Amino acid sequence: MQQVKAGINKPVSLPAVPPELTVPRGRSHLIAQEGDTVDLQCLVSGKPKPIILWSRVEESGGAAAVAAAALMPDGSAETESYDGVLRISNVTREMSGTYRCQTSQYNGFNVKPREALIQLVVQSDAASGTKAEPDRRSVKLKTGLNKDSFFLLLTLVYFLQTF
Repeated sequence: MQQVKAGINKPVSLPAVPPELTVPRGRSHLIAQEGDTVDLQCLVSGKPKPIILWSRVEESGGAAAVAAAALMPDGSAETESYDGVLRISNVTREMSGTYRCQTSQYNGFNVKPREALIQLVVQSDAASGTKAEPDRRSVKLKTGLNKDSFFLLLTLVYFLQTF
């Protein structure tokens, strides 16, 4: 228990709870379109409630790569959050990557900061003026009909449409 002195020098005991940090279910891998606003969220609890520090990690090399620090979208090394949410406006493909939320170094306890990772993938927006080229490869349709039966079917369809 942590003791705090109230107005007339009478100690008041407040229960202290170590910090916990989690990512909401289904929110650890986010896909967004260029230009979207994205909210990355970590749920934090504890007493006192810790400040959340957001940073970006960039993986280099293979599967066992060591994560190195990368700059946040606003150009800073890290960003503080009191509610566990990192809002990124007007996302671009360059903002894709892994983001780390962690409890601040001073969290009311002598414990290692808690952390969680969120993967953000930003895709090109088709509405931004870049249109995908149509697929012009030929397609063979196997119908099980020979040429004569197919011609008869087309004639029948044409005949029915005229009435």
